[in-house]
Amino acid sequence: MPMSEIHIYDVIDRWGSISSAAVSRALVSVTGDVVVRINSIGGDALEGVSIYNALRRYDKGNVSVEVDGVAASAASIIAMAGHEIRIAPGAMMMIHNPHTFTIGGADDHEAQALMLRKVAAEMAKIYAARSGQSEKKCLAIMADETWLGAEEAQSLGFCDVIVASKQRIEPVEESSSAARVAATYKNAPASLQLILGGKAQQPGKPEVAPAPSPKPRPAAALIATPLSQLSRRSY
Repeated sequence: MPMSEIHIYDVIDRWGSISSAAVSRALVSVTGDVVVRINSIGGDALEGVSIYNALRRYDKGNVSVEVDGVAASAASIIAMAGHEIRIAPGAMMMIHNPHTFTIGGADDHEAQALMLRKVAAEMAKIYAARSGQSEKKCLAIMADETWLGAEEAQSLGFCDVIVASKQRIEPVEESSSAARVAATYKNAPASLQLILGGKAQQPGKPEVAPAPSPKPRPAAALIATPLSQLSRRSY
């Protein structure tokens, strides 16, 4: 049976290269089992939920997930779609509450806060269903902005297998928006901030800036060549 790979190797953004529309088009064009490789700092929470649901609906084979580097925020929601979730040694997951910014009066801010709580509750259901943890426990993990190493993720049920990579993965250039997204995380490891070219957020000084919208790449850009031809794949 043929096997295809889809790479979530960028910020998740409905106007960017990693969007639910792009992933859905990619899934239409493949048959057989699919491996979803993730190395993403996250992005749009609801876009991540949409990608999760697209992967869950895929019925032409099994969907497995491999976390190659980091599956943070919305990317960790996508990871929950895997029939099997594998994580590489040294890789991480980050689970937290959704956040945004609001411009307006008190009513606008209160309405947005209510919406964020609703989104968090729905995300907790996804985490709970896959991990076996209670929704209350998942909400607590999210509230703490929890960074999980491979062993921690496995112990909590957020991944099934810790596996060493058998293939050399070429480095992928992160978009500049990745550093902006990472800068909003309060507990991000300093090493991750340095890798992405960002800087750690100072307490009480949120650094949220709108990211430029990259031009979308065609869906085919998400799909790697078959596993037998990995040495010739491009991103």
